[in-house]
Amino acid sequence: MYYTVLPGESFHHICQRFQVKPEELMAANQMTAPTVMPGQMLIIPFHSERESLNSETGEEALWEELNENYDGRQVPSPEETKPLPDYWPSKPEWKKGQKIAVFKAKDIRKDIPIYNSRAAYFYMSKMAVELTGCYSICDQSVRPCGKCFKSESTPFYVMPHNTNWVSLGDYGVVINTRTKQASYAICADWGPTHESTALVEGTRFAGKIGEGSIHLGKQLNIKDIAPNPKQAFEPFGMVYIIFPGSANGVRTIKSVEEINRDAHEAFRKWGGWEQVKFVLKEHYNITL
Repeated sequence: MYYTVLPGESFHHICQRFQVKPEELMAANQMTAPTVMPGQMLIIPFHSERESLNSETGEEALWEELNENYDGRQVPSPEETKPLPDYWPSKPEWKKGQKIAVFKAKDIRKDIPIYNSRAAYFYMSKMAVELTGCYSICDQSVRPCGKCFKSESTPFYVMPHNTNWVSLGDYGVVINTRTKQASYAICADWGPTHESTALVEGTRFAGKIGEGSIHLGKQLNIKDIAPNPKQAFEPFGMVYIIFPGSANGVRTIKSVEEINRDAHEAFRKWGGWEQVKFVLKEHYNITL
């Protein structure tokens, strides 16, 4: 949702009001310093919306509309997801978004632009398969944890280490532009260490980007996923759309049904498949 800063309000007051972490608010609004001005419009990350609703603004009715008759057991696929009407102001620059950083993918020798549109980040890269193991999102209090995300049964993606605009458990949608298939997913792990830098215009940082589970690879039909999924690899054309601040219980193991339900909710607020087709055409000249 959007919020307009009132006279006398400070950055930290807004964080407290909406129960959002300072770093999440800064990332969602591409801020380089924790300061705000009266009249400034801010993006409030998804997870804080429930606490902000009140009858005086009419937002309580919106929350009821979002959840009415919604049992969470079956949700539309990403390709079937329609946008939530009138959720975003009709400003073309917010719909299109902009490039905010460049990731230097050393393993595939490509520069990967990172884009921000509305309250999501997205980029196009490869997909290498991650095998079952103990991931960052797992229960690290005991060894072996026994509560690992299974690569064969959970749709998850992996982000580069020290990526400061994504949290473990954040939901996303991943698209194979070659097969035109899409899937909901959850952030389960960090990749190899790379230099830690702020995400600002022109930033360049390096490492590996573009990894997912066997289950996700099957959903997207990446190359060579059958008969030997451990060798599967899509060299490029994989689009990762990530909803920062959408994590709900970072250490809680999620079922596929829960991941689909929660990721779908964030996705339809962002604009659904209509928004996907728009940004792919605008930034990559791809028509789905």
